[in-house]
Amino acid sequence: MATFPTSINALTQVLEKRHLTAAEGLMLGISVVSPQDASADLGFIPGGQIKHMERLPYYDLDGSPLKDPKLNIPFVRYRVDRPTGWSPPIDKDGNPIKMAKYMSPRGSSTFVYLPRVEGINWELVASDPTVDIMITEGEFKAVAVCKLGIPCIGLGGVGMFGGSGEPFPPPMDRFSLLGRKIDIVFDADKESDYENPLKKEVASQATRLASKLFLLGAVPSLLSLARTDAFKKARASDPNAKMGIDDFIEAGGTPKT
Repeated sequence: MATFPTSINALTQVLEKRHLTAAEGLMLGISVVSPQDASADLGFIPGGQIKHMERLPYYDLDGSPLKDPKLNIPFVRYRVDRPTGWSPPIDKDGNPIKMAKYMSPRGSSTFVYLPRVEGINWELVASDPTVDIMITEGEFKAVAVCKLGIPCIGLGGVGMFGGSGEPFPPPMDRFSLLGRKIDIVFDADKESDYENPLKKEVASQATRLASKLFLLGAVPSLLSLARTDAFKKARASDPNAKMGIDDFIEAGGTPKT
């Protein structure tokens, strides 16, 4: 797939937005491509108004590209960046149509994201259950945590970790879990408050994930961003404030495992 010429300005903007250096972006393999170039991975040309696509390759424990056995190609995900001022189309009832923020290759398998960050050796982390880890939703949120030296696995969505009784998606299927402490931290939404830190459907998936980990011998905990001082301050200035673990870190919070 042709990923060059990459728009240097667009790539620089993406890295700055994510608080990443050029070296960190290179290690993570991030590139910025057009929808037409993305179609080589996706199997289709994304529609609608698109400014550009952020290409996020997934990696195996040893840092090599993670190959999808279904498609026989390295697995990648794309984040869709819309133009400034863009708003979603409206359906016949006058409601905004939900548009995908992330896209995966058509017919692809499910994987978890292990950020390639200096200081994190995923082979050692996976094999040593005495190393505490975190699990969150989203690749860039996992990167933000890993940059602090805390191994953090990124899920493509809050429910993308396999069913009960199934192994975790690769490469997490090779993690030693017995006795391992694992913190689960999902976003505080605009519906979140101290009493109900996660909206109902997210809370349900967090509980399901914790139960699955527990049954496999891990020691899971649920961390609630909505119960932190950082979120309280954010909500004081914006009644509809949301907060992911990356926002929490940017606000001066320190995640602990």
